[in-house]
Amino acid sequence: MTRRISASAVVALTLATGALAFAHGRFGGPPSHREMLGGPGGVMYGRLMQALDLTPEQTQKMRDVLKAHHEKLERLRDAARNAHEALAEKLFSTGTLDPHAVDAVAEQAAKARADLMREGLAVALELRGILTPAQLERAARIHTRMKALRAEMRQLLGPPPPGE
Repeated sequence: MTRRISASAVVALTLATGALAFAHGRFGGPPSHREMLGGPGGVMYGRLMQALDLTPEQTQKMRDVLKAHHEKLERLRDAARNAHEALAEKLFSTGTLDPHAVDAVAEQAAKARADLMREGLAVALELRGILTPAQLERAARIHTRMKALRAEMRQLLGPPPPGE
């Protein structure tokens, strides 16, 4: 029983991590709908779903979930991008900066990212609910193995260059 709960927690974390990757995008900006469906930035998530041998019904349900959240995710992604850009504009302006004004913009950016993260987690939880216990267990095993492979790559290649 404890092992099943632990496996479920790992799978939830894996799905949440995928959702957060969606939320933050590969290069710091929020992803597009195409990325969330398995394009650049969402490829590993799509591969994970493929490895779980989803039934056609499960695949359709997942598409329906993503479609249902698409507009809100796009709106939140745009808000997060705009807030991030507003903060960058403040920081790179040539005038004197008021710390309180910068803090207010930073708070807006943090709220926008948090809103996006919450929506991404909501999507991940809905997607997780579509999977069977056997698929959740397989996802947990894949996640554990992928984590080990990333650690091995870091050991072989060293840390990634800044900005990656």
